[in-house]
Amino acid sequence: MINKGWFKAKGARFNQYLRQRSLRDCPNIILISLDTLRADHVGCYGYHRDTTPNIDRLAAEGIVFKNAFSTSSWTAPAHMSMLTGLWPTEHGLVQYPNPGVLSKGVPLLAEILWDAGYMTLGFHGGGYMSPHWGFGRGFHVYQTRGRDLKHNLTSCLAWIRKFRNRRLFVFLHGFDCHRPYDPPDGFDCFSTGLTSSYTVAQLYEKNAPLPQNGEDIEKIIAKYDGNVRFADHMIGKFIGELNGVGLLENSIIVVTADHGDELGEHGYFDHIKSLYDETIRIPLVIRGPMSVDHGSIVERLVSTVDIVPTILNTVHIPSPPGCGGENLVHSIGDNSVGRSRVVYGSTGYQGDFLKNRENLRGHPEMPRPQILHYARNERWKLVCGYDAGGVELYDVCDDPGEQRDVADVYPGKRLELLDGLKRLGCLEWGGFAKSNARGNVANEELKAQLKELGYL
Repeated sequence: MINKGWFKAKGARFNQYLRQRSLRDCPNIILISLDTLRADHVGCYGYHRDTTPNIDRLAAEGIVFKNAFSTSSWTAPAHMSMLTGLWPTEHGLVQYPNPGVLSKGVPLLAEILWDAGYMTLGFHGGGYMSPHWGFGRGFHVYQTRGRDLKHNLTSCLAWIRKFRNRRLFVFLHGFDCHRPYDPPDGFDCFSTGLTSSYTVAQLYEKNAPLPQNGEDIEKIIAKYDGNVRFADHMIGKFIGELNGVGLLENSIIVVTADHGDELGEHGYFDHIKSLYDETIRIPLVIRGPMSVDHGSIVERLVSTVDIVPTILNTVHIPSPPGCGGENLVHSIGDNSVGRSRVVYGSTGYQGDFLKNRENLRGHPEMPRPQILHYARNERWKLVCGYDAGGVELYDVCDDPGEQRDVADVYPGKRLELLDGLKRLGCLEWGGFAKSNARGNVANEELKAQLKELGYL
């Protein structure tokens, strides 16, 4: 468990240190999270559609981490890892729909940077990013004007202009890529000419028909891509405004996502309930005043738990004790470092919400345990329940779509990855008692936001 007092002592000393340094030596920090953005639908990750010209431009000026993975397949646990540097079994917010509240003994990135003298500004899409679950701690400003970037960008930029002479940490989050996929006018550019009459809203209507053929699925994917294009447009607008007030060149910009979304690969259009790569492989692009070549590409496995130590080490703040992440910038140019690394993640449903339903292939879904974990290295991917039940093993080099379970063929690899999960405490229920689940049930306002997002 992280000792928050340790951070306050460090922060108090570092605050004085910061004031002695120039603004150039202590860059602003901009962390942008596009909820539900899959890596394989981003241009700089090889996607065939022109979905992300602005993110691609940032990538060309910075670093692209080609094999970045989230710690969960849904918003609350994934973002809590992103903002604490802890695996889900350590911060404890895992199970849907009431993940709990982060323990007060675990500091968020915003708290650490506040203690170090940064002005901390957060703008989010509501729902599972609400302060109700503990995300607002450490922010001087933490607000939402709506679910998407377009709702929050004006307020975000106004606060940035107001405090442009301070050292800034800005966290900007939006559900722009999240279901239901409904691109605004001018951005539904990939579904033109498709004849399917299927509407994406039908995916989330009770007893509505599932997509019946490839054309239906193609339309859903085209709608998703339209959302991605609009989210990228908003990123471009934000970067342009940042440049306009003279802050771009002295800012570390991190663009990432909390998780992806299934687009029919394993029979569903969803996340939360599975940990296949379409739900956990995410983009990670870093641009900033760092001594690295523009357009650097890192192939080795990295995780969203690496974001906290990377940001902190870049501004000379030590990583928190117990942090599971690495400083990514230090390893640029050495793709051999960490090649044997294993990354982890978890997701979960609370009892009544774990229900069977038919998948696209017309077969009943196999019952899932209430908690799922994954462990992944550069070749092998293991998924299992909290009690090591329902084990699946995939050779992701030979079978990147995770269609052939080889757990019985390679028992040694299965046991090796299970051992890693065991060391993290993933195979015990007690690992999830760290969040306070009492009294954290969503209120009516939050329920309305979650319903709009298709959760309830």
